[in-house]
This record gives sequence, structure tokens and C-alpha cells, in this order.
Amino acid sequence: MNRLTTLIAVTGLAATGALAQNDGDILFTSHGLQRSSGALPDFIGLIDIGALTSSNLYQVPASDTTSRLSGIGRTGTGNYVFGNQPFPGIPGAGSTFVVNNLFSGTGTRNNLSVGGMADSPQEFEYHGPSNSILVLNNPAGNPPPTNPTDGVSAVNLNTMANTQIFAEPLGGADPRYNAGVDIVADPLRNNSYYVLTFNRGIDGGFSDEAPSTLHRMTVNNDLSTVSMDLIQDFSASVVGAANAITRATSIAVDADGDVLVTANAPGERKIVEVDIDAGGNAVGVSLFADIGAYQASLTLGFGGVEEIEWDSFNNRWLLVEDKGGLNSPSRITTLGADGSMGSYGVLFDGGFAIRDIQVVPTPGAIAVLGLGGLAATRRRRG
Repeated sequence: MNRLTTLIAVTGLAATGALAQNDGDILFTSHGLQRSSGALPDFIGLIDIGALTSSNLYQVPASDTTSRLSGIGRTGTGNYVFGNQPFPGIPGAGSTFVVNNLFSGTGTRNNLSVGGMADSPQEFEYHGPSNSILVLNNPAGNPPPTNPTDGVSAVNLNTMANTQIFAEPLGGADPRYNAGVDIVADPLRNNSYYVLTFNRGIDGGFSDEAPSTLHRMTVNNDLSTVSMDLIQDFSASVVGAANAITRATSIAVDADGDVLVTANAPGERKIVEVDIDAGGNAVGVSLFADIGAYQASLTLGFGGVEEIEWDSFNNRWLLVEDKGGLNSPSRITTLGADGSMGSYGVLFDGGFAIRDIQVVPTPGAIAVLGLGGLAATRRRRG
């Protein structure tokens, strides 16, 4: 069976003998603990939202010491796509893949793209006109020019061609694009995506401590024309100290079309909101939720916010918080649509690291929601 036929055959939604799925169950990738403890290989799992228990859908073989699971994406047919983002980002080592019969509990891995210009996949988004998965690449530890894949590439699901459509600039004046961490489609504008970078705001400084930036990527239908335009610098000199971010981690678009941005630095456990006007321009930044204060109110330990996803079935935000830094165990917390302290609480704490999440509709919900409804369940995220 060729790759395209395999992709079409992967339901990712239902299969004979499949694990039961409920509206609002949470699909996740787990990574990293075997790098530090040697005890737990990377795996893809599903959290039953009713019982709040997790099931293992696919596990990376313990002998595989190069795979490091990253983001989760979805194709236009509803199939799930996953990333393998080795650390450090060594050219040719990463991959984008699907898992055949994902929800059967006996799924098998099938690579869509290995190496090439999409071999450091961090996050994904789908581009309908070209039937492509957009891959946000961030080869941590080996940035350009050592690894030239930093930027955005596209894996065409018709041909499986893997093409870089935007390359991270090599140097230049700040503020600028540097080290992309998340991508999400703009639900209000066709062929438009928000892209978040870890650093290179105008305040500068050491690379990993430089402020984060938000960009708008605009493409045409065949991806032959791509622009990446800065729309917000999170430097303190631009947005004020209270709204500054030096370690942005993920983005989501709310019901008003504004962009929520999460941060995970010890002094920046917060979510800020970027106001987007009718023309698609950023016109202000404000604090949406002081997660550090919320954690203190519940006497929770450290939890840097790594991911944010909208749960349309329960009308709430889902947050992934690490509890001690990269590769540490994670918890999933909930936050109401208004971001208030009273709506914050712990949903799931499984004792393992969670890299990415997506809310899973049941097969019946797929038919009801349609692709437009599916897009609304995606954070951005992609």
C-alpha cells in the first residue's frame, strides 16, 4: 500500500475493536522521560474525559533512542498526523508520520516524510487548497546554518513531496523571526496563519532570553507565494513589563478572533491576549490570565504553560503545564472562556510528560461538526 493510500485508510477515528471515544476525550503525545530516566518510552495516548484515565495508543520502541514525539496535526479528512523531533535537531533524523488504526490500541507507524525540509517538526496546520500539511520546523540545538530546516515546510498529501516554503532568516535586525514554536490557522481569513517564535524581540539579549514575537504568514493556493510579517513584538519596551514574554510556547485564537499566547518562564506563567482588529492587525496586548497566581491560590507547584487548546464540548480552555522544566511530568488544567481565577483547576495529572494535545470528537460528532467545526476545536495549534 503506498503512502497516500495508507493515509486515506487511517481512520484515526474508529476501527473494529477500537477504544471507546467520547466527545471531549484528549489525544496527546508524551515525550522525554526516557531521555532522563530510561524508564518510559515516548508514546501517543488518549485520556477518557469521563473516567480521567489514560490509554496507550502507540508506543515508540524502547530500542529507538532517536525518536522524540512532538506535535499533533489533522488532515482535511480528519486523520491525525504526528511529529518526531529529535533533540538536538540533526538533519535527516526527524519525521512526520501517521499511525494506522490509531484507536485500535494496536496501531502501527507509517512515515509520510523522513528528513528533507520537514525533519524537525514541532507543530502542524492543514492547508486545504493544496491538500498539504504545513510543518513548523525548529531544530533545537542545531539551528541554521547547521540545520537549514528551521522555518515552515509543506508535505503535499497527494504527492508526498516535502518542500520548504519559508526559511528562517540568518541574522538581521531585531525584531525578527527566530525559532518558531507554534502555528495556527486564522479562522477569519483564508490562507492566513499565525506563527509564534520563541525569541528575537527588539529588546534583544541572549538568544533564549530575547523576547518572543508573533507573525502572520500569508500564502496563496498552491503555496508558491509566502509572506511572513511581524505583527507583535512582546518586548517590555513595546508592550510593558506586565505583558512581556521571553519564552512563548503556544497560541490559540478565541471566539472574537483575538490571539492568546502562553508563556512558561518561572516569572511568566501567564496568558496574554493580542487584540486583532478587522484588518487583521494587532492593536493591543493585555493580560488574559495570571496562571502563576492561580497556581499559588491552589497551592500547586510550578507549572510552566506549554500548550493551550479550546475544548468546544465543555466550553473551556485546556492547558498543559510542565511541573519542573523540559521533559518533566505534566498536568492538564482547565480555564474558563473568560480566563478568570475561579474557572481554573486541575483536570488530569498522570505523572508523565505531555508534549501536545488535541480534543477528539467521536465519529458521530465528526459528521455533525463538519470540517468547520473541527477547525474550531483546534487551538491554534495545528
